[in-house]
Amino acid sequence: MKLLSVTFFVILSILLQSDAYAQETAPIPHLRIERSTNTIGTNVPDSARSPALPPAPAPSVPEPSQPVSLSARVKENGPVIPSGLMWRIFDTQPDETGELPLLFKSGDAAASLSLTPGKYLVHVAYGRAQASDTLDVQPGPNVKTIILE
Repeated sequence: MKLLSVTFFVILSILLQSDAYAQETAPIPHLRIERSTNTIGTNVPDSARSPALPPAPAPSVPEPSQPVSLSARVKENGPVIPSGLMWRIFDTQPDETGELPLLFKSGDAAASLSLTPGKYLVHVAYGRAQASDTLDVQPGPNVKTIILE
């Protein structure tokens, strides 16, 4: 009997905590559909009827992230650099300070990440050698190889 009351107390406290958490989080807005109050066949003149509202714009759905693979070579037909690279990915739109926001940083030789479709600036450093290039992420796998020559 004691085990049953302890189990009940634990379940009750978990439910109360989840309810308190739900009250602390912001509510999710729901789409409101307004229906016209005018009915077909009424004897209301067109001038007395309320004007039709334009349809609400569809909610924007963020595009899913796409896989991106980055690698670097010293020269065009040379082997892929196996280590010692520093990758940085920047947004192309400056923030309020006027700088490009850093979105990704990695010290992996072959960096893999996910980005939403769009344009980005890629910078790679290998010792004192550096190179920057644009990256246009499209739906599907995206592969970018930068030549440091």
